[in-house]
Amino acid sequence: MKKILFLLSVIALLLSSCSSDDGGTTNSDFTLVKKAVSVEADGSEGMTFNYSYSGNKINTVQVLNGQQVKYFYTGNLITKVERYETTNGMLEFEVVYQYDENERLIKEESKYFINSSLTTRNFTYEPDGTVSFLVYSGEIGSITELRSTGKYFLNEDQEVAKVETTNINTSSTSTANYTYDNQNNVFKNVLGWDKLFSPTGNYHNVLSTIYLDANQVVLETSSNQYEYNSAGYPTSVTTTIGSTSAKVNYFY
Repeated sequence: MKKILFLLSVIALLLSSCSSDDGGTTNSDFTLVKKAVSVEADGSEGMTFNYSYSGNKINTVQVLNGQQVKYFYTGNLITKVERYETTNGMLEFEVVYQYDENERLIKEESKYFINSSLTTRNFTYEPDGTVSFLVYSGEIGSITELRSTGKYFLNEDQEVAKVETTNINTSSTSTANYTYDNQNNVFKNVLGWDKLFSPTGNYHNVLSTIYLDANQVVLETSSNQYEYNSAGYPTSVTTTIGSTSAKVNYFY
């Protein structure tokens, strides 16, 4: 259950924003999720995420556990995310995104103010269509150390189909494999969302994730079962990791 709740927190973090300029739309589909609610084992409501927008730029996500996440845009690109503890107004977390002249993500810098830690991920776009990355970590304001290297393998829809990550200290390589449905992702119409390497998909929805160790032995699997509305957007997802399941309902 803790891993599933962590995934929900990731979704909340990645999908809330404070736009720095006027919002616009890039297609005729204006479907945007307004609320997501997790369902407890007894059927009662759990965590609730309320989303607000300016056009199809997402403004904020208010998490009803005392957190608020804001996004900032530069033009049509998401360039910063901030997460606050709303009970005391403390800035807990910040991530800054940098792009190249082709609007491709080239750097992601995450600062965790609670423990003063810093993680930086640099991306390189290879001629074969893969995306290599280097991950550095350390303390905010100090020299960071290379922790891991890796590569994203993209499918024909330019979504992440496989991630290989090599730990610098152990030289071991782990793998994560992703499969997708052919329906619409909950956040498909959020402007700038398709530029990020989302763990929940960009255009379609993740059906399964399989984690493998260096010997290609399965460490863990997760699967998602969706219900859809008539337009092909999820109205709910049930995530199962091992013997534990959790459900989230979406409202548009």
